[in-house]
Formats: sequence, structure tokens, C-alpha cells
Amino acid sequence: MSRPTILNQEKVKKLEEAFLLDCTIEEACYYAGISKQTYYNWKEKNEELFDHLDIIRLSPIFKARRTVIGALESDIKVAQWYLERKVKKEFSIKEIEEKKKQTINTYVIEHVHTSADQIST
Repeated sequence: MSRPTILNQEKVKKLEEAFLLDCTIEEACYYAGISKQTYYNWKEKNEELFDHLDIIRLSPIFKARRTVIGALESDIKVAQWYLERKVKKEFSIKEIEEKKKQTINTYVIEHVHTSADQIST
């Protein structure tokens, strides 16, 4: 049985650096030189520290969100991209194409029924 890895400031700093780069837990553990099991063992014993690491893991998402929102006013492509993802029903190209297909299908079905009714009378 191997000796447990000691939680020290150097390993915490490496975990923080990795999480600031949006690394996965597995990647952060690799960078810090610890196993995933060690990470989870430490997490059980150091709730406050790992709450801090969880917050750090959100940092890249926040930075990306701030960048996207900041570009909305100056870049129409970013604004379009944002709307396609945030308001899919109204702006998503896929949704619009699906609505067109449904409209065409409805139109065809109605005309087929109308034509069939005209033929039978």
C-alpha cells in the first residue's frame, strides 16, 4: 500500500492553474501530479478548499460569457450566434428550417386531400 499524497500549497496552486484553463478534473490531477482518487479523498476532508476550487472552475465560463456579451454590440455575427443559441425557437436556423418543412408538409397534405375529394366527386 502506497503512502497518501500530502496536500500542500504547490499542488493546490497547480490545481487552481489547471482549473483557470478550464481543464477537467482528470487533467488538473495530471498537472498537479496526483491521482483522481487522491483529489476526491482530499475533497472529502477539505470542503472549504474544494468549494474554492469549484468556484475557480467557473472562471473560464464567466470570462467567455463576458467576452461574448461584450461583443454583442459591435459584431452582428456574434449577436446572431448568441440569439441562435439563447432563443432557439425564434432564431435557430435548425428550428426555422423545421418550421418550413412542417409548413410544406401541411400544405402538401391539405392539397392531396383536396385533390382526392375533387376526384371522388
